[in-house]
Amino acid sequence: MTAPPESCDRCGFTYADVGILEAAERTVAAAEVLGQELVAAGPAGAERPGPASWSAVEYAGHVRDVLLSIRERTVLATILDEPVGTPIYREERIALGLSRLDSPETLAVELKVASDLLRRTLLALPDGAGARTMTYSAQTPIIASVAWMAAQAAHEAEHHLADVRAAVGRR
Repeated sequence: MTAPPESCDRCGFTYADVGILEAAERTVAAAEVLGQELVAAGPAGAERPGPASWSAVEYAGHVRDVLLSIRERTVLATILDEPVGTPIYREERIALGLSRLDSPETLAVELKVASDLLRRTLLALPDGAGARTMTYSAQTPIIASVAWMAAQAAHEAEHHLADVRAAVGRR
């Protein structure tokens, strides 16, 4: 097992700089803007800007799935000793075309719901829960604390907001 990353090489996000409460609010804010960008893109949001990039719809679906997953992992880590999270199989979801029926409008609502569910879960945690740990997943065998997972949610939402903007030509 390894430690989780301390920062993101691509966007500069530093996990230790973001506490649980701030992560909750930043996740909701980024998910809201991501949904707005997606709706503004309209049908173009479903188009891939290149063969090596996902579409804005695919990125948004990924963020939704990550936020729901992190919420469940947070609950597991708070209740169980030594839990292991379930992988989300992000590449496989895309390869299977599981986002092909997602519309920008539906994803905007789902991002709002997923981010708010996670926010309320994080705000309800008992004192000391941020230090609880778990194996993030069998695919990502890192020992992650609840505090790191909260920061990861903010990172995913903010990082992929930039990806969505790039996919639809807005920087």
